[in-house]
Amino acid sequence: FGTDQNWSAEPLVAAKDILDDLLLKIRFIGYGNKRDPFYLSVGNLNSITLGHGLIMNEYTNNSDFPVVRRIGVDIGFNTEYFGMEAIANDLIVPEIFGGRIHITPFGSRFPLSLGVSGIADINPRAIAEDDSQPNPIIINGGIDLDYPILSADALSLLLYADAAAMVPYFAETTVIGTAPNTTTIEQGFQTDIVLTPENELKNFGAAAGVMGNLATFQWKLEARFFNGTFRPGYFDRTYDRMRYAYVDDLLTYLQNPSAEEYSGFTLGVFGYGGFDIADIFTLDSGYMWPWDIRDDQVIVSEEDTFFIRALLDRSVIPYADMELSFE
Repeated sequence: FGTDQNWSAEPLVAAKDILDDLLLKIRFIGYGNKRDPFYLSVGNLNSITLGHGLIMNEYTNNSDFPVVRRIGVDIGFNTEYFGMEAIANDLIVPEIFGGRIHITPFGSRFPLSLGVSGIADINPRAIAEDDSQPNPIIINGGIDLDYPILSADALSLLLYADAAAMVPYFAETTVIGTAPNTTTIEQGFQTDIVLTPENELKNFGAAAGVMGNLATFQWKLEARFFNGTFRPGYFDRTYDRMRYAYVDDLLTYLQNPSAEEYSGFTLGVFGYGGFDIADIFTLDSGYMWPWDIRDDQVIVSEEDTFFIRALLDRSVIPYADMELSFE
C-alpha cells in the first residue's frame, strides 16, 4: 500500500501503487445484469459475452488465477432508444478491450435494435515463449440485429443475426517466414485479409438464431457460417491461453492465403443449454455440428465440438473454502 514507494519524488506513481494494491484485494464486485438500465462487473470475470457472442462469447480473464490476478471490467447501460457496453480484461494493464453500441430507433413500440461492436487484442503474444515473432494487433469488428419476442425475467425469447470480421494491424513493415519463402507485410491495417484484390470475402463470420431463458435455464440455437482464420466466439474461455497460437495461425495464413485449408467455408449448427443457481451450482453444455463447403461440395466435417461444464460454488461446502469444477 505505497510504503515501498518514493512519495516525495513520484507522488502519482505512489498513489497509483496504493490503488493497484487495493484493487488486487477485491476479487469481484457486481451490480445489475445486462438487461438493467445500468450494470457493472469489476474483478475476476468468469463469463463475458458481447452482444450475441459472435466476437466474444463467455470470455474469462481469470484463467491463470491466482498466479496472475487481473482486474477486469464489464460496464454498460440501456435506455429505451440507446445503449452501450465497455469491456477490458485488466484495468491495470489493459490488453484486450472494446465494446458495443446499440440503438433502437422506434423504442418499445417496435424494439428492433442495431448494434456495432469491436474487440482488440494489442498484445496477443503476451504468453508466447518465442517473443521474436511478429505481434500484430488483432481487431474483430461486427454488426448485429436483434428483435425480442418476449422479454420478461422468467421467460425471454430473442431473434438475432450477426456478421463480423477479423483484421490485423501491423505497427511496422514486417517480413514473415524463413528464406527463401518470405512474405513482406506492409505497415497498417491488413484490410485485404477480409476483401481480397479479387473482391473475395475472407476471414469473416455470420450467425443467426434464437436465444432465451426459462427461469434459470439459458439456451441458444444458432446457424453459423465462417471461413479463413475467423472463429465464432473468437474471444472465448480459452482465449488467454491460446491467443499466441491464433496469431501463429494468422501469420501462416498471410504467407499463403490461397492454401487449400483456407478455401471454402464452414457451415454449422450450434446448440447450447445450461442453468445457473446463483452462488450454488452451474451446469451448461453445447454442441457444434459443422459441414465444410469446398468446390461446390458439402462435406460433413470431423471437427465437431462438444463441451459440458459443471461448477459447485465454494460457499456450498461450509468451512472448506473449496470450489469444484468439471469441464
